[in-house]
Formats: sequence, C-alpha cells, structure tokens
Amino acid sequence: MLASQIGVSRVTVSQWENGEVTHIRPENLFALANILKVNPEWLVTGNGERSRRATAGSGETTEALRQALPYIHLHQNKVFVVHLPDTAVFSDAFHNIVNDLTLLSTLGIQLVLVHGARQTLDRTLKKAGFEYNFDQGRRITTQAMLPHIQQAVGAVKLEIEARFSMGSATSLMQHPRQRIMSGNLIAAQPVGILDGVDYGHAGRVRRIDIQAIRQHLQTRTMVLLSPVGYSATGEVFNLASTELAQEAAIQLKADKLIYLSEPFSSALGLQPPAFLPLSEARAKIQDHELLGCLVQAVANGVHRGHLLDYQLDGCLLCEILTRDGSGLMVSSDPYEDIRPATHEDIAGIMDILRPLEQSGVLIPRSRERLEQDIHHFSVIDRDGLILGCAALYPYVESASAELACLATHPAYRRQGYGEILLNYSLKQAKKLRLKQVFILTTQSMHWFLERGFHYGSPDDLPKDRQGLYNWQRHSRIMTLPLGK
Repeated sequence: MLASQIGVSRVTVSQWENGEVTHIRPENLFALANILKVNPEWLVTGNGERSRRATAGSGETTEALRQALPYIHLHQNKVFVVHLPDTAVFSDAFHNIVNDLTLLSTLGIQLVLVHGARQTLDRTLKKAGFEYNFDQGRRITTQAMLPHIQQAVGAVKLEIEARFSMGSATSLMQHPRQRIMSGNLIAAQPVGILDGVDYGHAGRVRRIDIQAIRQHLQTRTMVLLSPVGYSATGEVFNLASTELAQEAAIQLKADKLIYLSEPFSSALGLQPPAFLPLSEARAKIQDHELLGCLVQAVANGVHRGHLLDYQLDGCLLCEILTRDGSGLMVSSDPYEDIRPATHEDIAGIMDILRPLEQSGVLIPRSRERLEQDIHHFSVIDRDGLILGCAALYPYVESASAELACLATHPAYRRQGYGEILLNYSLKQAKKLRLKQVFILTTQSMHWFLERGFHYGSPDDLPKDRQGLYNWQRHSRIMTLPLGK
C-alpha cells in the first residue's frame, strides 16, 4: 500500500527499510512526507529541530527512513493508551504533542488519550477555599468538592478538544481536524474506607465500555477519557487518572501504555533512553509513582510500557518510530525476545559475527555454513534488529553440548544481553537432559569463569569434537556441569 502511494515498487520500499540503498530520490522523499503528513525535514534529520543542512540523498535521510518505515508497518492498527497530565496540556510543548499524536493516528495507530487534572484541581480547590488531603496517592474527596472537580476536569478536557479541533500545519500541507470523542464510558465505584480513612467520592474503575471505544478507534477517531466515573445510581466519583490509563490499557489489551511526565531520570537513576525488564522495574516502583502503573500494566498483558519526558520535543515520535527511543521502556521478561533463528536472520547474525571473525576472536563462518547450522542458533530480536545470537550444538551420546557464537551487536554490548543468551542456552541444554556444556574461547575466559565455568582439556570434549579441535588456534576449553 505504501509503495503504490509513493509510486515505487514494494522491492524499493523493502530496500529502504533494510538499508540496501544509499540514495533516495528527492521526489520519493517528498511523496513519502506528503503521505505521512510531515515536513520532509523530519525525514531528513529524524528531528525537526536538528540541522537543516542535510540533503535528500544524505546518509541521515536513509537512516531516518530505515528506522521509521518498519515501525510504521509494525504499529498499524495497534492500540496505544497515552496519559496526558494537565501540566503537559497547558505547557508550550502541547502544540507539538498534538501534532505528533495526529501524525501517529494518520499512520494507523489507534489512540486512547487519558488526561489528568491534578494541578488544575489543586488551584481550583484552593481558590474556592477548600483544604484537601491525599492518602496513598488518592485525593480524599467530599461531596462539596464535586462541582469544582467537574469544573477542573472539564477545563482540561475542553482545552484538549480545542487543540485537536484546530488541526495542524506543516510547510507541505494542511492536516484535517483530528476527530476525538468522549462520553460516559467509565463505570466507577467508591474506594470506600481503608485503614479507617473514608475516601468519600474518590473512586475506582469498575468497568470501561471497551466495545464502544473499539468501535470509535476503528474509524480513526481518538478516544479521550477523563478522570471521572459514574455509578449506576448517577453518583460522580473522582478517579486517579494514572490508574485509569493503566486499567484502560489492560482492558483494551493495548500494545503500549505511554505516560508523559516531568523529567524522571534523576528519580530513577537512569539516563534515557533506557530499558527495564519487568523484574528490574518491580524493584524500582517506590522510586516513581508511574513506574508502578507501568509494571502493573505489563504484568497484566500490555506489551510495553513507556515513560517519556514531555518537555523533550518529539519524544513520542522518537520513542515509537526509532529503535532506541527517547525515554524509559518497561517490557516483559527479556527471554520473551529470544527465539529460534530462521534463515531470514542470517544477515543480522553475520553483521554481529563479522567484526569478531575479522579480529580473530571467532573462526570465520561462511553464509553456507550458517544456513546449514541455523537450526542451532537462537537470537534476541528487538523489532527486527538482531541484538545477539548464540548457537548450541548437542552431542547427545556424551550428554553434552557446545555453546558457540555467543555474541552481541556492537551497539548493544555491556547491557546484559550476553548473560541473557547464556542463561537461555543453558536452559535449552537442560531441557535436552544434557549434563554438561562446554565452550572454546581465546578471549573470554574470565567472563565464563565468573559464570561458573571451569578450565578443561581436549579430553573433556566429545570424541566427535576432539577430532575437530584446532591445535594451532589453541583455544581454551571450559566446561560447566548442569544441575538438575
């Protein structure tokens, strides 16, 4: 579909995605920008605020397209839930956030927006002379506060709807207005009394009208959820917007839950872009309120959770349309990104192994050899990029296996992927009821020693493998007994 719209073949688009061309014709670049409803400059640099001197045939253009095009295909018709705090809605950054959300919707991503109103409500209640308290992150809400809560929530909601109704402009074309709808989609119930504290009209999500939301999403309409809910008797409840976003993502089985936030790197001790597997994220939930929401969502089926600094221009596009992103990503167990290799992975495996072969760390393997052995390989795959690989060659007669070609992509070393591949390979060996794994190495002895391997000798190798041992290379043999 994209190829026909641009006026090129599907092979050409595939070549752009795979980096098999070094020059993209200017007319094709402008046609793509027209389809995506962005300024061509964004495709040139990947960021409208960067250098304006790049040209259509530059490596920057090619790299931006390589990064973006696969994600455009990947995310089509996927559901993303995005939480907008009212601080973002009333900030100078919101104009570009609206433009970027509109672009994502144009690309076929189904968006559910959940807005907060905490700071707006703080000001509204103070102006009206109310004193208020929070307990366990919830505002204790009295009956008298409800009109002011509805006023504050309504002000934020109207601001969002007005901004999307304005449309957005680029130097190339004018966006149509983005359709956005809201309604009584949330059934709520009172929090009640916890530890002797009566939360009054503070509520929890009881039910979300998922069917109605999906019907609107299928028509490219964004859905806007406000942090108020209604009971069957017409009572109004004040909801925590962050919890509402979490619950909406879980019930919609969303592909992503995204929280726009104030800068968070110092609180979490991380420098974005960063990735946290679910187990590590759980250990940090006390450091940031939103991290707990992401953990809960990912643990309940949401594919990935993201925390972004909304003050960073283009944070949404960078996080969604580039491989490394711009913020913090929480994903399920990294073992879920490991899979058996296929013939389509050979080029990625060769890219990882080639520098190590050229430096003498690994013995060179031809493409034909890799094609023959591909069923022995496992890979870590992040959105089509092979981050690491390992091969396990079983010797069933001796109840052992050789671990070979354990390597990671140069850009992703020292991030724990080697450890993940090693542990995965050991689990596979145990499934085969093998008693020992061995490796041959000339460089990484200490790395393996730290992980329980011991030095061995050629006599420790299976007989079939002893005959293939290269005495000139003189690799060190290391073994690891496998427990039950």
